[in-house]
Amino acid sequence: MKRRFSLFSKGVLLVAVPVLFEILFVVSLFLLVVQSQQQALQRAHILSNFQEIAAASSDGYLAIFSSISYATLPTKQSFDDYNNARNKYIQHVKSIQNISSHPLTIKSVKAVTDASKIALSLLDEIDLKVQHNDLAIYEGFQYSRRAMQIAKELKAQLTNFRTEYQNALIESDEEAARFQALLQNYVIGGILGSIVIAFGLCFYFSKSIVARLKIVKDNSVRIAAEAPLNKPISGSDEITDLDKSIRGMSKIISETRESERAVLENASDIICTIDSQGRFSSINPASLRIWGYDPDDLRGRRCVDVLAEDSKTSLPSNKEALAAHPGGQFENRIIAKDGTHRDMLWSVQKSEDEQSMFCVVHDITERKEAERFKQQLTAVVSHDLRTPLTSMQGALTLLGMGALGELPEAAAKKIQILDSEIVRLIAITNDLLEMESLTSGKLELFIRETDLADLLERCKDSVETFAEQHGVKIVTASTDLVINTDADRLARVLINLLGNAIKFSPAGETVYVDVNAAETDLEISVTDHGRGIPDGYHEVIFERFKQVEEADAKQKGGSGLGLAICKSIIEQLGGTIGVESTLGKGSRFWFKLPLTCLTEHPKASRGQVH
Repeated sequence: MKRRFSLFSKGVLLVAVPVLFEILFVVSLFLLVVQSQQQALQRAHILSNFQEIAAASSDGYLAIFSSISYATLPTKQSFDDYNNARNKYIQHVKSIQNISSHPLTIKSVKAVTDASKIALSLLDEIDLKVQHNDLAIYEGFQYSRRAMQIAKELKAQLTNFRTEYQNALIESDEEAARFQALLQNYVIGGILGSIVIAFGLCFYFSKSIVARLKIVKDNSVRIAAEAPLNKPISGSDEITDLDKSIRGMSKIISETRESERAVLENASDIICTIDSQGRFSSINPASLRIWGYDPDDLRGRRCVDVLAEDSKTSLPSNKEALAAHPGGQFENRIIAKDGTHRDMLWSVQKSEDEQSMFCVVHDITERKEAERFKQQLTAVVSHDLRTPLTSMQGALTLLGMGALGELPEAAAKKIQILDSEIVRLIAITNDLLEMESLTSGKLELFIRETDLADLLERCKDSVETFAEQHGVKIVTASTDLVINTDADRLARVLINLLGNAIKFSPAGETVYVDVNAAETDLEISVTDHGRGIPDGYHEVIFERFKQVEEADAKQKGGSGLGLAICKSIIEQLGGTIGVESTLGKGSRFWFKLPLTCLTEHPKASRGQVH
């Protein structure tokens, strides 16, 4: 099986191969230079040895000639010259015995040593004859002839040495020249080898890394273009793993696109993209069902072409204009293909380069019609229901007061029951109207300075009779705070909370109203000792038509709108409302208003029973 290296191994290979080659090259070059230096030293030794041997031969030649002068004319001067030459010759012969291990030097030293033995033997004979005055004239001439013969031999030997050493030097120079050429060729070969290795590694990495990375890059482009990918990259390195990851990602992206396409094609809302020219660049099939336009009819068409006249300028042209719409949402009207007008809610997101807008368009025509119907119903309740109920209440009051004569006790009791039911219907009607005003944002707040103590006292007085009927006492906090608020709306909240606390408190219990000015807000709370509220209902009871028990509406009265109205009022005043309750021990309803509502910040304390 073909082995694949990891990228780390290839990186090590890329560095290690040239470095290893350079190390081997440098080491080899160093060895060649050392060898060249050794050859140069050997040549120098050969030359030095020749000079030593030549000097020894010359000394022998001079010693022979000095012996001739000494043998033919034995004087003190000739003796001194002879003795000096002889000693010098002996010393030179001794000094060249171990000068080198070169074969030519060994041969030359042996020849000089053998010749010196013959010459010194003759010199010893001459010296002995002269010392004993036993050298006749004819013997002197004989010795001279022998000495001349030895001198010729020494001269011939020296000439032969010179020739041999010259040849040796020539061979050494030729060897050095050959070595120089070898060294030069080696350097050139090393440079060429480095170039070949560099190009080889480049080719290898280009084929095994760069080319494969280009495939990976091309695959990423193909994923964006939704085109088929290239064939899988073979191998077991990181690039292969990357290719596998990209293919896995491509599969996930493809599945996601299919899911998105399915969502777009089956979405109940219109999902579209509008380009920088205000034209539809893409739109899903919901446009056919909602607007009556086929998606192909809308692509490339200007968006304003389908907008109603009063909505032509509703589409934001840039991010600054879009920022004016909270959450990127706005409403307008569309002219459908059949000519009808449809109300639409747009949710728009601008692209980063502001070249496109991604839009989700929700049909709110039915909701708008429901709102219009609700407004009509509110008008009906306000004018056609509340007015007759008020008239009926007035008529019943007159009857109860004896305007038509004294009524029998049974009739008076029935009129009293009927009056209380009409009062309850009027309260429900008022709650419905007030809840509608709150939810539609049409409630107007009248903010003014309000003495909090007076407000609490007014609220207590409003429910005092109701509290006495239930045998419940009310305790309010004493305070000298002055706040900026809508006194009537805040009184509506307090009266509602007090009424609930009284209704659900056993006879003989006390309801407390506390005031606390903290660092960041003003808290007002109403605490009772009634049956309490289960944990699961702490949030639910602030919704419309929600009560803890269904029987409470009949037994305790109420429409289930009171706490919802309280929550809406407090939130419009910029505050929050909530409840803390323990089942069987009572409840504490509180609401907090921002500290900005205060004009003074004295400390409040719990007041006395009234």
